[in-house]
Amino acid sequence: MRLNLKLSVLAGATALLIGASTSVFAITPEVFVQITVEKHCAKCQLPKVDFSGFDLSKVNLQHSDLQAANLEGANLQHSDFTGANLSNANLKGANLSGAKLDGADLSGCDLAGANLSQTSLHKTNFSKAKLHLAQLQGAVGEQVDFRQADLISAQAERAQLKGADFRGAKLYWTRFDLADLSNSRFEQTTVEEVSFPGAQLKGANFSDAHLIAPALHGTRLTGVVWTTGKTCKKGSIGFCQK
Repeated sequence: MRLNLKLSVLAGATALLIGASTSVFAITPEVFVQITVEKHCAKCQLPKVDFSGFDLSKVNLQHSDLQAANLEGANLQHSDFTGANLSNANLKGANLSGAKLDGADLSGCDLAGANLSQTSLHKTNFSKAKLHLAQLQGAVGEQVDFRQADLISAQAERAQLKGADFRGAKLYWTRFDLADLSNSRFEQTTVEEVSFPGAQLKGANFSDAHLIAPALHGTRLTGVVWTTGKTCKKGSIGFCQK
């Protein structure tokens, strides 16, 4: 049974190799088997590879090079991308729920509509990434870089994102209900109709930010540096006591 599976996989890999254009990285059948059958390809060189729509769940791709890879619509649930380079990759609609992305570079990625719920995001780089309509519910990570990222209508309820950097990000209609955004940075950022009910924002910095109708019901604002540069007093819940 396993031999038949490997033969069918090799046939698929051969088809990919034959159909690969010069602009797409063509992988060897052996590497294809490592990824799709053996589920282990750490430190693999896979720039511009096309795995759109593939089931790559539970694959170990730690520290691999996947720059500009096409992973649109791929199933990447519970895969390990720790330290991987996914910069400028196409991950539109991909399912990354439960994946490990600690220390990974996803700068410039297209993650529109992607499922990133319950992911591990410690020091992950999403700078200039497209995350509109992305699902980040329950994601956990400290010092995540969202600078200049597009988070329009993204859903990050109950996410644990202490120390995240949102400077210059597009935060319109984003949901952070019950999220922990302690010590996060929002300086000089437009925050329009963003939902923060029940969120923890202790120590966050909104100096010179442009807040437009944010939903702050039950939001803990103690120690927050407000848009005026003044710090919200202890006991500030729902509004900033200066």
